[in-house]
Amino acid sequence: MRSLSFFILLLLAFSVFGQEKPDTIKINEVIITGEAIFDPMKAGMQIISTDSLILEDKQGNSLATLLSENTAVYIKSYAHGSMSTASFRGTASSHTQVEWNGLEINSPMLGMVDFSLIPVTLIDELSIYQGNSSTAQSSGGLGGAIELKNNANWNNCFSTEYTQVIGSYHNNHEYFKVDFGNRRFQSKTRIYQINAKNDFTFENKSIGDFDPISGEIIHPMDTNSQGAFHSKGLMQELYWQANENNFLSLQYWGQKSDRNLPRISSYEGPDNSSINSNKEESHRISFHWKSFGEKQINKYRTAFEYLDMQYKLENSVPGLGVVPVNNSGSNSLRFVQSLQHERQIGKKSKYTFEIKHQWIEVQSLDTVSLSGYHKSLNEISLKNAFFTEIGKKIHTSFILRSEFYGNQIKPIIPFIGIDYKPSDSIPFVIKMSASSNYHFPSLNDLYWSPGGNPDLKPEHGISYEGGLHYIFSKKKYSIQSSISLWHSNISDWIIWLPSVQGFWEPQNIRKVRTQGIEASIQAKYQNKDFRMFTNVIYSYGSSINLGDSSVWGGDSYGKQLSFIPKQSANVFLQVSWKKFFVNYQHNHYGERFTSSSNEPGRRFRFYPYFMNNVSIGKKLTFKNTEIFAECKVNNLFNETYHSLLIQPMPGRNYMLIFRIKYKVPCKD
Repeated sequence: MRSLSFFILLLLAFSVFGQEKPDTIKINEVIITGEAIFDPMKAGMQIISTDSLILEDKQGNSLATLLSENTAVYIKSYAHGSMSTASFRGTASSHTQVEWNGLEINSPMLGMVDFSLIPVTLIDELSIYQGNSSTAQSSGGLGGAIELKNNANWNNCFSTEYTQVIGSYHNNHEYFKVDFGNRRFQSKTRIYQINAKNDFTFENKSIGDFDPISGEIIHPMDTNSQGAFHSKGLMQELYWQANENNFLSLQYWGQKSDRNLPRISSYEGPDNSSINSNKEESHRISFHWKSFGEKQINKYRTAFEYLDMQYKLENSVPGLGVVPVNNSGSNSLRFVQSLQHERQIGKKSKYTFEIKHQWIEVQSLDTVSLSGYHKSLNEISLKNAFFTEIGKKIHTSFILRSEFYGNQIKPIIPFIGIDYKPSDSIPFVIKMSASSNYHFPSLNDLYWSPGGNPDLKPEHGISYEGGLHYIFSKKKYSIQSSISLWHSNISDWIIWLPSVQGFWEPQNIRKVRTQGIEASIQAKYQNKDFRMFTNVIYSYGSSINLGDSSVWGGDSYGKQLSFIPKQSANVFLQVSWKKFFVNYQHNHYGERFTSSSNEPGRRFRFYPYFMNNVSIGKKLTFKNTEIFAECKVNNLFNETYHSLLIQPMPGRNYMLIFRIKYKVPCKD
């Protein structure tokens, strides 16, 4: 803590010194207007950008919490404070592609992202590309893609912000930001540390004693004693407008985390056995140069990622003490370069070409079993996109991708999207799209020892989507709503199954059909000192196993995939008056099965549950200073729920958030 405080003081001193040099060059402000739902560059695409109010409300939480409570993305959490992965529309977590400032951050080993390790405070802009729309970002997103961005605030000369979060179960978070600059240069620094014991108590229904008098089974109260989580990190951003035609940015994100993995609730062994721990260290750098011409834009990006993971499982052995059962270490390097050319063709058309190269190297070794692998991989991606307007009512987009993955070549990946606006007086748009997609196995799928399968085929599918988008606004209120339907057929689905050798291995044994409907509505109202904002999302979808029943099992054919709920819904409501506000969050998840045959017994089923959170707070403003205080109650009605079998989750818990911000805007 002393080192953090010293670093904060050092940054403040540096920031004040940086403002002694006056701003000498002014760049004219550019204001872009238009109808967000009828953008020719997004024809046929289902793209959702998270509202700034939701980003502010989730400060002090991880991105996993924001996505699970405020979007249609399904978050599978392995326990409170443990790994949290995301999936769209009934697909797997590896089918969700995630980018941070143009750098893909899916683990090259696991193929997924742990969203519990990403604090919301690091994000300026969050966009969700659903289904076919992910083709605009990259290939492989059979379910969708998530884009995380950091942006410069050119109206800021100096600002600093400190946030303290204190919560139940010895949770303590600290976040510090300092930004400074002028109309041409901006620097943003974010530092954070998160400490949480997660030592909540729960009624352990996995263990019970028989009461001979009453004849009832008595379940003891237990404590989640192996759920500690620690994380700290730094994000540094630099933005420079060299002149009216050239813009450069550089972002660095470094993070270390150390956490214990909770035992299953049925564990009755000694305290010094079955101790799981996982340490991760990551460093990411992204450099971006953008050049503007009269009718063209050129973009160059280079990015680098280093990721190191250490997993250890220890048991107590009489006479030997605590010894490691698994001691697995792995690290990966990723280097990315991309070049994009965007050209205006006439007044109504635009063409984009992009070439991207990615090199990955992975080393993995378990020092106990002496098993592992060392592999490197080159990927080259070519993208051609054409966007055009047909009259005043139709926008179209065409995207063709071709990719070279090691010594394999993907077939052409096409996307076609159409937006149709029937009426100039009624602000709604009809969206339709069709696309194919490919997803190659992760390196662990191919080479993990034991169990990796180098003969795996890539997953591929064809998807169709359609929907309606409506937006209406007046001075005091606005409404934005959408409804969409989708249908996908995915072949060679990869799943890990037990083998006859006694370990798990991946196989291509499934064909899967996913289809469903999703609806959302967002409304805002403001009248003098009163303001109301609400966001409602409902999703219903099926993910049906249509694999070979002779291989997969006849009881599983035609059944919903494991762990995927058919229904989910969430509601966010904020009501504010003057400086006071009240937030209410409601979530619902339908039943989920852990068996592929959807057996209804207690052992194989997660029952539906509702989750309710409420908070109250106030903002005070004094000239350039803003003070914010909020009290949150999570799991208001003390709901009992599970994300995995025999893994406890916390009951009602509390959180206090205090934030102080000082800001000096730039003068013209």
